[in-house]
Amino acid sequence: MDSSKALGINGLPSLFFQNFWDPISNYAVDIFLGLLNGLVGMGLLNNTIIVLIPKRKNLENMSHFRSISLCRVIYKIVSNVLSSQLKVSVFVPSRMIHDNVLVAQELMHYLQCSMNGPNKGFALKLDMS
Repeated sequence: MDSSKALGINGLPSLFFQNFWDPISNYAVDIFLGLLNGLVGMGLLNNTIIVLIPKRKNLENMSHFRSISLCRVIYKIVSNVLSSQLKVSVFVPSRMIHDNVLVAQELMHYLQCSMNGPNKGFALKLDMS
């Protein structure tokens, strides 16, 4: 993460997390494990502010705007960890691509079956391009 980018929703830049990672790391790991185990809801991370910034003076349609999303730094940390783990599992030399498709289907089936139960989960669709 670029530490010089905009502040998070709570006013803390990623540089704060980088400089104070030792005292904050236990909190971040607890949130991550809570998300994976269903103890923490996604509402904690899902707050994002989207702002449209004009690209030119004459604004006629949406392509004349640039969108900027301001989300929590902990959200960025979780998404970076998940994407790096996906990259590790996708590019295993001995694994074929259809193995990952089967794992994804099993995961979605599990999530659909447990939707009304106590062990709720979520799925992220990431653009890998």
